[in-house]
Amino acid sequence: MEEQELIGMHANDLLLFSLNKYAFHLTASEDMLLPSYKSSMFRGGFGRVFKSLNCVNRISKDCQTCPIKNSCSYFYIFEEKTYIPMPYIISSEFNDKRKYSKGEIITFELTLFGKAREYLPHFIFSFIELGVSTGLAKKQYKYKLTQVSGETGNIIFDGEKFVNNAFEENQRDAAKKNTAAAEDNPANTVTLSFKTPLRLSVKHVLTPANKINFELIVKALTSRINAIAKAHCGYDPMLNPVPLIKKAKDIKIKQNGLVWTDWTRYSNKQKTQMDFGGLLGDIIFEGDFSDFMPYLNLGQKIHIGKNTTFGLGKYLLK
Repeated sequence: MEEQELIGMHANDLLLFSLNKYAFHLTASEDMLLPSYKSSMFRGGFGRVFKSLNCVNRISKDCQTCPIKNSCSYFYIFEEKTYIPMPYIISSEFNDKRKYSKGEIITFELTLFGKAREYLPHFIFSFIELGVSTGLAKKQYKYKLTQVSGETGNIIFDGEKFVNNAFEENQRDAAKKNTAAAEDNPANTVTLSFKTPLRLSVKHVLTPANKINFELIVKALTSRINAIAKAHCGYDPMLNPVPLIKKAKDIKIKQNGLVWTDWTRYSNKQKTQMDFGGLLGDIIFEGDFSDFMPYLNLGQKIHIGKNTTFGLGKYLLK
C-alpha cells in the first residue's frame, strides 16, 4: 500500500477519537492572591479531594498495591502509570493576573478523553468540595463552583444542580465538532502559537527553541494520539507514523519566535520544587500540510510534549 493511502486511512480513523472539553467557573468567596499559572494549583487541590471522596481503602495508602485499583475511579483518573497518558487535562491561561477580588470569576478548562468523560460528575463534586474545604493555594482561599459548561456553551451544572440531559448533549455536539475540524483545508503556511510551555524531550533532554522542527512535533503528536486512543478511547488506530514523519521532513521553518520561559511548581506529593519551564510563542512552518491537518487540529485539544495534564503544550493554529 502506498504511503498516501496509509496516511489517508489513518486520518479517517481519527474520527473515532473521543474527547470533551468543559469550562469551569469559580466565584471567589474572598480576596485571593493566586499563582500566575493556576493549572498546577487546580490539579493538586483536585487530586487530594478526589481521593478523599472516592478511596475506600483505609488500610493502605499505596494505590499500586491496592486490591481494588482496577475498579477505582481515583486510580484510573489520577495515578500515573508507565507509558499510559493521563485521561484528562486541566488548563488555564498562562498570564500575570494574580489578584482576584471577592465575587470575581476564575475559570479553567477541563478536557476528558474517551472513558474518562463518564467521570465528569466526579470532577464537579470534587471541585465543589475543594472550594468549601481546603480551598486554593497555601492560604486555602475559598470559592464556589458556580457553573460548568460544554464546548458549545450549554450549561451542564448551574451551581446548584446538574441540568437535565446536558451531559449527553455535550458529548454528541463535541463529537460533531471534532469531525468537522478534521476536514479543514490547509494553506501553505501554518502557525503554531504555543499558549502554555512546550516541553519536548529527545532522549530525556528538553529540546531548545533552535532545535525544534516539524518532524519532532509530528513524532510527539502521533505518539500521543496513539497512546490516548488505545488507553482511553477503546480502539487501536494502528497509526504508523513513519510515512507522516518522512513527509514532515519536507516542511520548513519560515519563522521561529519560540522563547524559553521558566516556571516551577511545588509538588505536595514529592515534597519538592519541580521545573516545568518550556517554550512559548509562535513558530511558522511552510509546505504542503494536506496530510497533517487532521493531526494538527486534534493536537490543539490534546496538547503535546511533557506534563500535558497540567495544561502544558497547548497551542492554537493560525
